Amino acid sequence: GSSVSLSLNGGGCDISVLITKYKCTMSGGLCHDSMGSGANFDMTTTGWQNKLVGGNPKTGTANVASVCVGKGPYIIKGSPTGDGLFIQKISEAAPPCGAQMPFVMTAATSDDIACFRKWTTYADNQ
Repeated sequence: GSSVSLSLNGGGCDISVLITKYKCTMSGGLCHDSMGSGANFDMTTTGWQNKLVGGNPKTGTANVASVCVGKGPYIIKGSPTGDGLFIQKISEAAPPCGAQMPFVMTAATSDDIACFRKWTTYADNQ
């Protein structure tokens, strides 16, 4: 893990707004709630974003197994534009594994994807 403490508002993008907009943390056993139901990826616990740079998907839960194990990292360490699975899952209709996120809503807008990319770029350059 990284010892860097990343803000959810960095690089000109506040991803906390987008996480709320796209209901990423909706509870009920499918999304990225406090149980980490969605592929064992909890987006509710303070500091979750600090595990993205160089961090890889976990195996998931009995509820929702992750099909992305070994397909990470979420943000490639040293990538000048914050490339990696996190941005691929949001921006690509057919990401390298699993479904495009957000899963239960329409795809993120191009403006929101650009905002997420600003944040991942910020995250990887801290």
